[in-house]
Amino acid sequence: MIGNFTADPIPGMTSSSLDYSRFSIACNENYTRANQTAKTHYYNCIAWGKRAQYISRYLKKGDSVFIEFTLLTNNYTNIEGRVIKRVDLHVEKIEMLYQRLNKSFDSANIMSESHSDDKYLLKKQEETLVDNNISSSVEVIPTEVKAATAEWELDLEDIYNMKKEAGE
Repeated sequence: MIGNFTADPIPGMTSSSLDYSRFSIACNENYTRANQTAKTHYYNCIAWGKRAQYISRYLKKGDSVFIEFTLLTNNYTNIEGRVIKRVDLHVEKIEMLYQRLNKSFDSANIMSESHSDDKYLLKKQEETLVDNNISSSVEVIPTEVKAATAEWELDLEDIYNMKKEAGE
């Protein structure tokens, strides 16, 4: 499933010290209705362990991701005594497709938040992917982050080629 974060993820830790991250994604239907509007669906997600740490650290509101999941159902009784049934997407794999650029991006802020030595020097670079009159701004991830998160990331060229092969 491909979707965008609707808000920043909410990290947490269980009583047994297991990290988790809760977030919600919005997904558009692949077809347009007769009245020319696409419907958006919202899904609650949860991730555990190192995957949760990655999500909490690197993903924010507006970021686009691909996830593989299983459905996780949870029934509980609320304060009013009503049984609440909740279905979450239990994230088994997540791949960052692109990050929404912060309009107030300032490389000086990045440097003050990171280390100042050359090893951690960050470059701001923006690429635009244009396909079928759709453009998306993409922030290139620093090399240090890329190396740490390689299994969750897709190259833009790969995404473009997959969409092209699928006829989108």
